[in-house]
Amino acid sequence: MKDVWDDGLLPRILLIGIFIALLGISPLSKTVTAGFEAARRAHEGSQPAQVAANLAAVAEQQPWRADLWQPAGFAALEAGDPQNAAIYFARAATQRSLSPQGYLAWGAAEWQMENAETALQIWRIAEKMGVSPAETLPLQAEVFRFTGDDDALIENLKAQLELLDRRPQTANRGQLSAVGGLAYELGLLLAAHNPAAAPAYLLRAADLDPSLAAQTRALNFAIQRELSKNDPAYLLVIAGRELANLGDWDLAETAFKNAVELHPEYAEAWAYLGEARQHTVSEADPLAALEVALNLDPQSLAANTFVSLYWQRQGQPETALAYLQNAAELDPTNPDLMVEIGNLTAILGDLETGQVYYEQAIALRRNDPRYLREFLNFSLRYNLNLQEVALPLARQLVIYNPTDAASLDVMGEVLLRLGDLLNAERFFLRALAQNPDYDQAHLHLGGLYRIQGDADLARYHYNRVLELTSNAQTYARAQESLDAIYP
Repeated sequence: MKDVWDDGLLPRILLIGIFIALLGISPLSKTVTAGFEAARRAHEGSQPAQVAANLAAVAEQQPWRADLWQPAGFAALEAGDPQNAAIYFARAATQRSLSPQGYLAWGAAEWQMENAETALQIWRIAEKMGVSPAETLPLQAEVFRFTGDDDALIENLKAQLELLDRRPQTANRGQLSAVGGLAYELGLLLAAHNPAAAPAYLLRAADLDPSLAAQTRALNFAIQRELSKNDPAYLLVIAGRELANLGDWDLAETAFKNAVELHPEYAEAWAYLGEARQHTVSEADPLAALEVALNLDPQSLAANTFVSLYWQRQGQPETALAYLQNAAELDPTNPDLMVEIGNLTAILGDLETGQVYYEQAIALRRNDPRYLREFLNFSLRYNLNLQEVALPLARQLVIYNPTDAASLDVMGEVLLRLGDLLNAERFFLRALAQNPDYDQAHLHLGGLYRIQGDADLARYHYNRVLELTSNAQTYARAQESLDAIYP
């Protein structure tokens, strides 16, 4: 938005006002002179709130000076006072003294007060008065994002990209990245509403901004792979799953909701909708959607799995276990289900049976180190057979995965739990040599140095955890440890 002071307008207004008042033309010359003088001093002292108040006071005293309301509005907006700014801009508009840039600023003032529809209406007037859509469209987009008007935002982003396509081909890297960001946002929105139209924008985003390539790849591939099936509801579920994997649960929920609207008997879509509602601020009942899914198809793997997760989150592991066992009967070779059943069984007190399920997961995926790590974490959690079972498995894990930070770290954990601090430290440091930003290794090294009484090193690694981790539980553990060292 144009800076109203760039052309020196306000100083000229102030000086002219003082000069006219001094000539005695104004019937309120002393008051007006004082008002202009106070506004001038406030402007020179970078006090926009005082500038606004003094200009507005003079405009009230001299109704024919409609030209003062707009600069008063700009000053109030600069001072962070959108309420008075909107009043002043409205006075200027009423007296036909508001410029196109004034309308743009008036809309901004209304938007700062979250008067979304008023802001949009004012910006439409600004466009009719000659303000370029290149200025209004980004402002309108912010409103549509805030109000959740996806349809309007989609059309807005398309219009922005069309405008950008018409400009001379001399954009720098930063501008290309910005265009890529718009294309990426539009691609995600379309994935939730009209997935078939999303790939073109996702590919464009990755082309303009290579940093987006990894984020777009899986979503783009999933959509294009399923396009030939000509099943819009199924395609929405596929797209929604990938949006969830990207962490955009709001759009994922939208995709699943659109899927059930297209196909109300689609159990999988209802199941995913129930799960998505637990990751957003949605007021809709997740269990209601999950129960619809189960009623439509009691043999749905997704429905049984997500209902189990729901009851786990409600702190009811016994109910959760029953649904998870149903899921395992439907998919008996799924190692992730075995791990979860083992976890719930152990929570309910049956460690021996829980261990059996973890061993089944390893047997199902013998070449996948994740399930060995899951078993070792289970053993560490319950101090179960650390010397006899966990240590040999941890050695095996490191032999087959010598450069994997997570495997090296869990080996260090087992050794630390067995009291071998020297070798535990070696493995934690090896883990960080492979991945200096691995938060778990920093957390465990902090614990080791705390045991050894080296507060400075412990503090360093705990602080690194706070810098690196995105896991709330890991962050809390590091912060609690720091608080214990330095209460």
